[in-house]
Amino acid sequence: AERVMQGQAPWTANLSLLFAEPTWGTSVNVLFNKVGRRLDAVGDTRDEDVYEEPRTLVDVAVTQHLGKGFETKLAVKNVGAKEILFTSGPLREDYATVSVGTEYAVSFAYKF
Repeated sequence: AERVMQGQAPWTANLSLLFAEPTWGTSVNVLFNKVGRRLDAVGDTRDEDVYEEPRTLVDVAVTQHLGKGFETKLAVKNVGAKEILFTSGPLREDYATVSVGTEYAVSFAYKF
């Protein structure tokens, strides 16, 4: 009769720590994110509901100004390569684990 909304977490926590040194032209940003347990797939009379369990995500971005409008940026997403864990049933039995890995990106930009 009643259930939580699919994909909706009951809570979300976000934190950003920024260090900037203007004389060097350097900035470092560390981002932290965690969401509560959320319904991923609704079960029926044969199957239990499937939930995505909470996981902690940490991203880091370092930006360096190179002078005369040029800058470079290194971004790392999902530091520690946290997997996504799905569970089902009242005992939260393991249903599936998805490895997503860590993403790396380097960019160069020119600003007018």
